[in-house]
Amino acid sequence: MSLVFSDLFAYADRSIASIQIHDVNGRTVVLVTEPSDNPGQSSINAAESLNHRLQEVFPELVAFRIFVRLLLDPENRVWIELLPGDDEMGFRRDVTAEEVEALCPAAGELAWNMEDPSCAALGGAGHPLLALVPPPEPE
Repeated sequence: MSLVFSDLFAYADRSIASIQIHDVNGRTVVLVTEPSDNPGQSSINAAESLNHRLQEVFPELVAFRIFVRLLLDPENRVWIELLPGDDEMGFRRDVTAEEVEALCPAAGELAWNMEDPSCAALGGAGHPLLALVPPPEPE
């Protein structure tokens, strides 16, 4: 297994996700983490755009599987698989963490209990894509 890419990734209109791309014995697995302060559409709502952008930026990747994790509840480790089709995007919502970890062991190393799953926490405080994230609203 080898890590091909790991960084914040822009897609759609101002959308940002944390992406890890792994080559696992000739199969490509994309692990997507949805940041809490994504300024655009979520990776689920903009799944077709995310898939298209991945193919555009990484044309050498073929037949890859995309799994999105939501950090809403650290006790409920939820993955959603994006299923590109000929006409529209499908979703598989019953994916267990164990299934993803069996396919890509690196998935088991991802933290599920992040206190702040923001773009800055996922990509680093000086990441250039943070320019897309609006400042927090004053309280």
